[in-house]
Order: sequence, then structure tokens, then C-alpha cells
Amino acid sequence: MWLILMSVSFSPGAFAQKREIKTLDELLEVLRPMAYQTKSDSVGIVGDVLIAEDGISVDRSIPVAVKASLKGGPLYRAADYEGAILDIGPDGDLTLANTIDGKNVPASQTIVIEAGGRLELADGAKIVNVMKAKRADYVISNSGSFEMTSADAVVNVADAYLEQLDIISRDVFNAEGAKSSLYKGTIGGRLLNYGDLSLYGGFDIRDIWIKATHMLISGGVNDGQAASQVASITIESRLQQDINISSFSPLIVASGFRHGDIIAKGGANYRLTANDADHLLVSGSWEKRVMDNTIVLIDPEQETGGVISNERDLQTAINNAKEGGTKPTELVISESGFDLTGSITIPKGKRILLTGGTIKRAAEQERFCMFIVDGGFLTLRDITLDGNRQSYDYPQSSSIVWVHNSGYLEMGEGAVLRNNTDGSDTTDKIGTVNVWDGTFVMNGGTIRDNYGFHSIIEIGQEGEFRMVDGLITANAGGGIIYNMGNLNLYGGRIIENTNVRNALIINGNGNPEMNTGRLHMCNDMVINNPKCTIGGIVSYTNDFILEGNAFILEDKITLHNDAYIMLQSQLSQFDAGGLRISHQCDANFQLANGQVVAQGGKYSEDILSKITYEGEFQLAADESKIYLSNGGATTGIRTRAELQAAINEAATGSLSEPTELRIAVAGMDMDQMVTIKGKHIKLTGNGVRYLNVVEDVNNRMFSVEDGGSLTIESAFLEGLAGSSKYCTFVYVSSGSSLSLKNVTMKGALSDLQNWSMLRVYGNCTLSNCTITNNNGKAMIFVGSTGQCRIEGGKITGNSCSDSKTTSTLIYNLGALDYVSGEFTNNHAISISSNGTTVLRSPRIKNYLSTLIQDEGSAIWVYSRLDLYGTASVGDAFYLGKSGSNYGCLYLHGALKNTVELVCHDVRDGWVAVQGADYALTSSDLNKITLAKALAEEYKLVKEENKFVLRSLKGKTYNVKTEKCENGMITADKATAAEGEDITVTVTPASGYKLYAEQLRYNRVWPLQPTNKTNVFTFKMPARDVSISAEFIPDDVTVSPVDTTGFTPDDVTPGTGIGNLDSLIIILGGGGVKPEASPVPEEDLPGNLADEVGDATDNGDEYVGSLEELIGILSPGSSDAQSVYVLPVKVAIVFYLPKTLTKADGLRASTEEKYYILNECEGTVTRIVPEYDADAHALFFKTDRMGVFTVMRGGGSSTPNERISSGVVKAVAGNDQLLLYNLPVGETYRIYDIAGRLVDMGVGNGSIVRVELPEAGVYLIKWKQESLKVMMR
Repeated sequence: MWLILMSVSFSPGAFAQKREIKTLDELLEVLRPMAYQTKSDSVGIVGDVLIAEDGISVDRSIPVAVKASLKGGPLYRAADYEGAILDIGPDGDLTLANTIDGKNVPASQTIVIEAGGRLELADGAKIVNVMKAKRADYVISNSGSFEMTSADAVVNVADAYLEQLDIISRDVFNAEGAKSSLYKGTIGGRLLNYGDLSLYGGFDIRDIWIKATHMLISGGVNDGQAASQVASITIESRLQQDINISSFSPLIVASGFRHGDIIAKGGANYRLTANDADHLLVSGSWEKRVMDNTIVLIDPEQETGGVISNERDLQTAINNAKEGGTKPTELVISESGFDLTGSITIPKGKRILLTGGTIKRAAEQERFCMFIVDGGFLTLRDITLDGNRQSYDYPQSSSIVWVHNSGYLEMGEGAVLRNNTDGSDTTDKIGTVNVWDGTFVMNGGTIRDNYGFHSIIEIGQEGEFRMVDGLITANAGGGIIYNMGNLNLYGGRIIENTNVRNALIINGNGNPEMNTGRLHMCNDMVINNPKCTIGGIVSYTNDFILEGNAFILEDKITLHNDAYIMLQSQLSQFDAGGLRISHQCDANFQLANGQVVAQGGKYSEDILSKITYEGEFQLAADESKIYLSNGGATTGIRTRAELQAAINEAATGSLSEPTELRIAVAGMDMDQMVTIKGKHIKLTGNGVRYLNVVEDVNNRMFSVEDGGSLTIESAFLEGLAGSSKYCTFVYVSSGSSLSLKNVTMKGALSDLQNWSMLRVYGNCTLSNCTITNNNGKAMIFVGSTGQCRIEGGKITGNSCSDSKTTSTLIYNLGALDYVSGEFTNNHAISISSNGTTVLRSPRIKNYLSTLIQDEGSAIWVYSRLDLYGTASVGDAFYLGKSGSNYGCLYLHGALKNTVELVCHDVRDGWVAVQGADYALTSSDLNKITLAKALAEEYKLVKEENKFVLRSLKGKTYNVKTEKCENGMITADKATAAEGEDITVTVTPASGYKLYAEQLRYNRVWPLQPTNKTNVFTFKMPARDVSISAEFIPDDVTVSPVDTTGFTPDDVTPGTGIGNLDSLIIILGGGGVKPEASPVPEEDLPGNLADEVGDATDNGDEYVGSLEELIGILSPGSSDAQSVYVLPVKVAIVFYLPKTLTKADGLRASTEEKYYILNECEGTVTRIVPEYDADAHALFFKTDRMGVFTVMRGGGSSTPNERISSGVVKAVAGNDQLLLYNLPVGETYRIYDIAGRLVDMGVGNGSIVRVELPEAGVYLIKWKQESLKVMMR
């Protein structure tokens, strides 16, 4: 990447020279307005500006008056400069793709965007280490246009500053009239918004302060006075994380908001949902309500109208609603909802929008339709209509909604129709929704947990059901949809319905007089109901149109007699045999050769490979139709035993001309292994499903041995989904061959040792195959003598992750040639290559974690991996060492996309990339990034035709010793380079000794003892360190925590517990005996087990549990008494399992998200720990011992116990103890060294003065926090 300077002799866009920018003066020159720029020029165009790798020190503001993109090295603040680093003027348009480093120098501003100016933080943009001179200062002050467009973009103040954030701190300011668009990235602090703020769901920000937009709501909000719109947040896509919202200061009553304030609005192309409201956190007792695509704050105590709490008021409000117009009258149901004892009618001319709580059919009422849309319009959004089903048979009620007289029903986001039953003797209005004469449009919402004796949705001859989005699930009965009118399935999901008696969807009727159904499917409709023993679609009519390449159907289509499909799709979206078709015939009807199955399109030759026909006929096709062939029953193999016998009797054949054996059934139960020894066999059939039916032991379906070969085309290999037994689909011995074409493999549980899904020691070719919904390790195992070639197809939706480990999907010890295809969206390490791997043109993008979707996966490389420029790889490359081999990428062309390198066992001079019949370029070098931990110590440099990892020489880190009570710590170095030995000496005060288990650096790393008393060492890591220790009285014994009972798979406690010196003072100076033991998940206390269950149901991940207690020994006693609730908080370290996936270094943007559930004396609380990625450890403080369970994910609803940084200070002097900032009304107690209470009182928010004339150590305690102070 080069800086391109424009020459005066050329028109704008022409270029004169290329060079790096190395000085501030050069940069100022480049970014100034061009001398020949005319007034008609909106902005001078400079293009990419490449900053030298070492960066530029900035000691004065850099004005930007041109259009440019900053890349390369950082801009960092000079030590004595406090002004803005960048000042983007009215004509400035800057894309930032490098680092702005504040160097922790106090400053008033970092970036200023003037009105008319524009700043974009793109890939590589990072604003870090910013120390504001005053808390009211800004990191970015925007009066123009500000955008963040990359997930890697970060705006963060310095860690040291974060510790002193208070209520008036704000970091990004969006002025009135300014526009900020936050697409992707992170703002680590607060944003103050006076202008126009657009927020997208993937953005990560902690706090937003806004001026509220007041609105008029009927019923008394704001006394009918509407305020002008001052500022707003526009949400452009579904929020994914919590954001604190305040009006200037969270200390103002109720966050500074008023009843009726709008805190956000939906974008032009996005409709807000209750999920978005839940993610906007506002302190106070506000109700957040989604209204007219805005989120409004409602004070229940001020609301005097507009909320309906009974059925009489609901019908009255509908009757009184205005008629005509296009905007519906919105009626809000109270949050508590109400029971319905009779039908609610929406008459013709009324347009009603229902939102709010739950309306439930009264339990004692058996038979009435809840809502009758009698020619009117009814829209349901964020509301639940509950049929109050007690069982499948009672109450045998009517529909939830009946649409007739040309009425119109619309379901939107958040609407739920549930728990309804219509029994066998229901005479009218059958189905949960009955569209007898009118229209039902489903744009969102859910229809679930209903039972319909006939069906869930009934469509009359004059009715229409149009499904655009939403979910129909967990229903049962005769069918899901019965259509005699118009059924248009354009999108949404009909999935996981069960116990369907007739068919999932019935189109038309066997009675010729009523056979009027029209069915149209297209776009991204998903139908998948594997638990329906009788499922799929039965069509009695020829008015069945199937089109659209995104259409997915896993349920069978059954055609009645001579009905056929109008098939207007080439079925390219289906896997091999993915569309299943069968026939259902009356007793007097006979299928015949040539009978049409589908027509209406122009079909290619391979369309039959996409269809499985379940019957005695085969399918044939020409350009205009698909039809039955052979005129009658066909012969062939029907059982596994017949197949083995046929193989044994078959001719040997050859690899190029194998012996063909035809399978005559749609599914073959593989109850034992089929062996092919020395013969060349090809299995043919029409979408045959080879099904593993062995439940009690591991099973291998096919074994190819002694130089034989097996070819399977257009078929399915299926395991027992959810089984705990392993299943190998095919084993290929050395010298033998396997060829799979258009084969789908799913449902297997795989293991690395002996039971890989495909285990290849010979030759294997996968052509256009699909591998999906499998679990385990090493699904494709290529042995040292094996060769595997993958051409096309897709590997997706597989999981190699459990609660603790993530394993490899493709494990290659031989030769892997990945020619093309999709290898995406698997939870796995993509490839582990100890052999040779070639990546030609595949697209690879997978994930390590099932929880954190931006936690990208890796390709582990221990030898040579050949990478072609046509490959698209989104996973990081992990370079490792195996024996004398070092992982290396060999490039065969210019990289298609940016790739990331990881190397945990790096050494200087490691050849990471090498050109293979290709000359490496600087462009290739720029497309290779180093993981965060690697980039801190190494850089990638071009040497000849190689990219080599070279150590960053001379980098040193700080060594800090913390002040201690009753002793001191000294280190022999104040700074040191990585790997240097640091010697630490501890000196206890008289009467005290070192509590060795608490001598650590960075709180979690223990030091190593030497042969000298109180002298310890450790090797300097590649980061700053802070060394801390604790000292205890000589006569007190503290036993180390015994961790011998823990395994590498367990969460393991540290051997020491912090702040025990304070505990000893309060409890009277006896001995302390901490104890810990692992706790299996099945042995968790009941209430803790319930919380863990709820958390895992919400998608969080269980890591492990342990019990940790503190036993107190009275002076002179050897019996310890366990204490559960402590008088002070102690500091604890948990080391996570060594087998647990660790994302640090693999993706620089990834943050581990852990929390701890603690059960103490029957109460469960949630603790949010601090995570040390290098130690893979959690640090936290607690005053409650007991059972601790570590979870990974977003967190559950249990109460939070968060770590407090604390602002209370104690200063001793002149026989006085001064307590600063103790909250008003907060009780404090002061103890002496013997544990006696010497003073107590309450805080005043300012300074508390306590007379303590005697010298000694005192402990100040408040609300389970404590401070120690020495009076001299």
C-alpha cells in the first residue's frame, strides 16, 4: 500500500510519486488543501496515506481538509502535547485505518470533526490509551459526520482512566446537527448525543446519554404537551447487547427522563421489537413500550388511560374506534392481561392494532371463538392470545381467530397464538386460525403448542393465507395447514411440529367438488418436521407451484392420484435427494408409466439427483416434465443382508468400471457392517438413505479393504442423531478407494481414535457432497497413507465442541487436496494438518465457540500448507511445530483476502510464509495480520521470497511492587525484557511472616521460591507486572488449598486466598484452613442446578463447579469450623480447565465472557469476575463461600454481585483517621489488631474524622468491604 501524491500538472486523480510518510511535517503537507483546488471541488482527493511502520509523534494538531485514508503505522501523542491530534475541517473526509495512540498523556481532545467534515473508523482503526485531562473532555467531538464500520474498530480511554470514571464522564460527543452511524466496532466509554445517532445491532457500547424526545400519548402523558424533537437514537438492526441509556446523568431522578419520552426509534428499514427495548437499560421503574416503531418510557403511576384491562373495555374501544383510513387504532392490553369469557368482534370498517399483555380464554368456558374478524382489520403485535388448553381433549374449544366476511388478520413481530384445542366434535370455526372468507398475513410472530383435530390453520375456498415470516412450531393434530383456497408460503419457518395424523400441509380435497386448493411456495420458506411420522405435503390438485432457489423443504410431498407439481425451480438449493416425493392413490387408481410428477419448467439433466422418489417406480425427465418410468415394479436389493450377499457374488470389476448394484428401496437399515474386499462396487438407486440403526454399540456401515473400491452417488449416509455411540460411515484401508458424489452425510457421532465418520487410509474423493448436523471429533480422518480430495459441496452446521473443548473437523496426517466448496458455520477447529494440505478455491469460515459468534476458528498447520490465491479463508492459521517440522504457508498467488497468523511457540526467524512458483509482494505482506499476542513481540518481514517472523528487539516492560501492610516487597529490576529473570525479596515486619500462597504477580501468577529465605523469582512476561503479597502474624497458621483432587478438566482454585489477613484480624487471630474439592454437575445443590439449567437453556455454557470453604481454627485448637458468610470479602482465583477452548491470541477482537454462580446457605448469587487471558484464570472477590459454578456466555437472571473498584479512602495522621467518600448513611466499624471494635458510625459522603490515639494496625469495615491502615 502506497501514498499517492497528486502532481499540479495533472488533473485530480493523477499521481506523481509514491512514498511513506515518516514525519509530521510531511503529513501536514499531504493533508492540506491543494493549491490548484477550485471552489467547485467538494474536496481534494489524496487517497491512501501510508504512515511509516514506527509511526509519527504528534505535538500539534493535524488539520484535514482533503479526502484521504490513513493506513500503516500509528499516530501517537507527544509527551507534552494536550491538544487535538486530528482536526477534520469542513472540507475534510478522512478514513482512519490505523492506530491513534494517546500514550496515556492527559489531553482535552483527541479528534475534532467540524461541521461538514467526515470521519470513518474502518478496518484497523484503533483509538487507544487516551487519558482525558478533565472528565468533561471528549475523545471524539463530532459536529459533522462520524461512522464506525469495522468490527475491529475501537475507541477506548486508558485503563488507568477507567478506574476513576464518574457520573459526568463522556468520551464521544455527537453535537446538535451532527450525524453518527455506528455499524460495527466498540466504544469503551460513554457517548453524549445531541444530534442524529444511528445504531446497528452488532455495535458494542456501554452507555449513551441523550436528550429525550417527548411525545403526546392520549390519556394524560405530559399533560397533552408535545416537546420539539431534540435528539434521538435510530436503531437500524436488532440489538444484541445491553446499553445503558440516561439523560445527561444517571444520578438525576429516574435517569432524567419524563413520562412519554421517546428513547429510540426504528430505522426506515427496521421495525423495533421487544428485544430491542429489553436491551436498552434505563434506571427507575419505567415500562418500555414499543409504539409506532419507537420505544417510549411509560410511568405506570402517571398513565391514566390507553391501557385496557378487561374484555368489556376492549369491545367498547373497538366499537368506538374510528372507521376508514389506513392507520389502525392501537389498543394496548395491560401487562397483567385478562381472561376472556366470550367472543370479541372486529366489525367491518374497523382497523385495530392490539399490543401488550396476554388475553387468555377463561378456563371454565369451553366453546367460543376468541376473536371474530367480521370484515374488519385486526393486527396483532407484541401480544399473546392464549387458548388455555388443559389437555389435547379439553376444553374442546373453537378457534382463537376466525376471519370471514372478507376480513383481514395480520400477525407481526412478538405476536403469539398458543395453547388452543379444537376437539373432534367441534362443529364450526375449527383450527387455531380459521380463514373462511378473508385474508391472513403472517409477517412475524409465533403459532405454537396448539392441537387441531383437523388442522391448526384452516383456509376456506374464499380464504387466503400468506406467510412471509414467523414461526409455526410444536403443534399437533390432524395437520398444520388445510388449504381449500389460496396458500402462499413466501418465507418463515414451519418446523418441529409433532404427532401429525394426516399430513403437515393438505392442499385440496379428495372430493372433486371441493378440490380447489392453490399452493404456491417460493423464496426462503423453511419446512422441517422430522418428528412427524406422517408429515410432508399432500396435494390433491395440480395448482401446486414450487419455485425459488432459496426454498428449503425436508418434509415429503405426497401427490394424490394424478396430481403433479408446477415445479418452476432447478432445485439447486437442495442437497442430493433432498426433495422427497411419493404418491397416495385411491383403491381404483393405478400409477402408470409416463405419469407426470412435475412440469411447468425447463429442467436440466441433473435435476433427478435432487429428488428422492419413494415408490416402486423410477423418475425420468425431459426438458419440460418429470415423470414415472419403467411401467411397474423394479427389481433390486432391499436389505443390508442382500447387499452383502450381492457384493460377495459380484464380479471383481475395476476402478474405472465397477460392478453396479441397484438398491430398490428408499431407505436401507444398516444393522451390521458391509465389507467390500478386493472388489470394485458402485451402488445405484434413487436417493437411497443408508440408515445406521445400531443403538447399543459403535457401528461401521461400510469397510473397503484389500485394494477394493466403493462408489456411491446421489444418496444419504445417516447416523442416529443424538446417539452416544460412534458411527463410521466408511472405512477405507490403505490401497483401497472411495468415491462419493452428491451424497449427504449427517447424524453421526465421530471420534478421533477409531470411529471417525470417514476414516481414510487409502484414496477418497468427495464430489458435491454435503456434510451437516454431525458431532464429535475428526469427522474426516486422513491417515498418513491416505489421500483425500474434496470437490465442491458443503461442510456446514457440524459441531466439534462440547462444554470444555473444541476439536478438529478434518484431521489430516496424509494428503488433503481441498479443490472447492463451502466449509462454513461449523463449531470446530477447521483443519489440523500434520501432513500436506492444499487449499485451492474453497471458502472457509468457521467458529470455535457456540456462544461467541465472532470467535473465529483456526487451521492448525504443523508442516507445509499450500494456499492458492483463489481460496477464501476467514479462519486464522495457527502455525505449530511437530518434530523437526515447522508450520508454513506456501502461496501460489496473490491472497484473495486478509489472513491472520497465530504462533504460540514462536521463535525468531520462523518462516511463516513462502512463495511457491510465485513472487511474494508487499501487497501480500499487508494482507497478513498477526494475532494480538504475537504482534506485541514479533513482526513479519519480507526476506527474499519469504515472510519471516522477527522479534521486536529491545522492548521492555515495567516491574511494579505494591505496598503491603506488615511487610514490604522489593524487586531487583524496575524494567525488564521478556524472558529476563526477576528476583523478588519480601521483608515481613516484626511479628509477621509471608503468606507465600499470596505472593503473586498480576494477581494470578505465583512466584517460584529459591534456596534463600524470602527470596523468589519469575521470568518476565511480555507485559507490565505488578507484584503483591500478604503477611500474617507469626503465630497464625494458614494451610494452602489442596488441589491434588483436581484434574486438567476441572476448574481449579488457586492455592491461596487473598485478604485473609483482614479475616484473621476480625475473627480473633486463629488459624485458617481453606478447603476445596470439585463438584460434578449432577451433584449440584437443587437451586443452583436450576439456575444452571436455566442458563444453559438460554444458550450459556457450563464450564465446571467446585466447593470452596474456609475453616477457622480457634487459638490452641486443631478442629476447624467452616464459615460460609464472611465478615469481609476475600480474593479468589479460579484457573479454567486446561482443555477449555482459549480464544486469546486467536482473534484479537474476542473477549471471553464468564460469570460465576455461587450457592451459599440456600441463596444463589451471580459474580462477574475479571478474566486473565494469559493465565486463563478468573479473579473475583466474595464474602460468601460454598459451591461455585463457572459459566461462559451472556449470563442469567440471578442477582449480580459485581466487583467494586472502590473510591473510599482512609488516611492516618496526627492521631486521626480520615475516611473520605464513605456514602451517606453507610455504617462503618473499626477494629484493632486483636479484633476488638473500637469505633463505629455512619458516613456523610465527605470526610469522617475518627480519633485513634494509639499506634497500631486498624481495620475499617463497611458493607463487607474493608481497608487496613497503620497508625504510627
